[in-house]
Amino acid sequence: MINRDQIESLMGYRNDEHPVVSMYITTELPKKFRSKLNSLVRGKLKELHETSRYSTEEKENVEKLLSKMEDVLKERTNRYEGTKMIALFADTTGFWEEFELPVQYPNQIVIGSEPYIRPLTAVRDQFARFCVLVSNSHKAKVYALSANQLAEEKEIFTEEEMEGDTDEALQGFGEQRHQRNARDHLYKHTKKIAESAFHVFKTGRFDYLLVGAPHDKELPLLKDSLHSYLQKRLVGDFSARPEEDKQVILEKAREAASEWERRQESELLDRIESEQYEGGKATAEVGPTLKALMNGQIHTLVVQEHFSRPGYKCQKDHYLDLAKKKCPLCGEELQPVEDIIDEMVEESLRQNGEVYYPQYFSERLDKTGVAAQLRFLL
Repeated sequence: MINRDQIESLMGYRNDEHPVVSMYITTELPKKFRSKLNSLVRGKLKELHETSRYSTEEKENVEKLLSKMEDVLKERTNRYEGTKMIALFADTTGFWEEFELPVQYPNQIVIGSEPYIRPLTAVRDQFARFCVLVSNSHKAKVYALSANQLAEEKEIFTEEEMEGDTDEALQGFGEQRHQRNARDHLYKHTKKIAESAFHVFKTGRFDYLLVGAPHDKELPLLKDSLHSYLQKRLVGDFSARPEEDKQVILEKAREAASEWERRQESELLDRIESEQYEGGKATAEVGPTLKALMNGQIHTLVVQEHFSRPGYKCQKDHYLDLAKKKCPLCGEELQPVEDIIDEMVEESLRQNGEVYYPQYFSERLDKTGVAAQLRFLL
């Protein structure tokens, strides 16, 4: 689960006395995962011993911390379904934070005075946080849905039974009054639910709203009773009751969220495809997209998961290219990198651009591997 409060707390953390280690590692098949993790740690240890930035004692402490992080990750087996990457942050004073991510970013270890969180915030921005409101005529519950995980169950309003809705209580009254009493109760109850939902939505910092209710009068009435702000944020609905099993509600909410996400992804890819002409505000394929990235034009970099290609990089100026040549900024020879796509992702995040990994229509990038929506034209 991507916990936004946890991310914001991480953003405010800094340690000027002892270095903070930030580690991102993909969770693949056990043997491959272990070998990648080992290689990543060994490489960072070599780099650590060659730097003069830290004292000998501090280097030894960081080495022990890296060894501990490696051991913890190798033993970690209880992960969320759909976890593709683990982000781990720690320092030698006991600070420790973990996140399980549903997409893969470049494997890396960064050591500094504060956590390196660009990939983490990119995941937060790609995966919306939904407020899920499930209601019927006498009860309502709210859940948070993020990265296909349902959490934070909260009962926001409950009544034992509809007032007067028993044969004994209604003796002597006609059927018409019975129906009017039930209708008035339902309207009053739904209004309270809508008001409570508005408060929960604002305080919970959700992005969008999903609603579930019985598919007769109650669902249309609930949607119509929502505050106008919530109606603008409403992106899906489904048939459900609050007393249903949490897993059943999760599946229904996930399906409604997925329908909306599929539309959003399709529209993004449609915009990029329609703008892929000379002078258009989109690019496709590695060469043109890399050129746009080096010009600072990219608003959203779209990458097909597992797509890779070798290339070259200037370690000093972050200049990237597909050909071996001298850096146009400093004149130094560009150095080969195993995967230029990882470097493009990292550079896009460094430029405060968005990175999007298609979850539903990745086959539309089969011919290009990468594409981008541009901020501006040159």
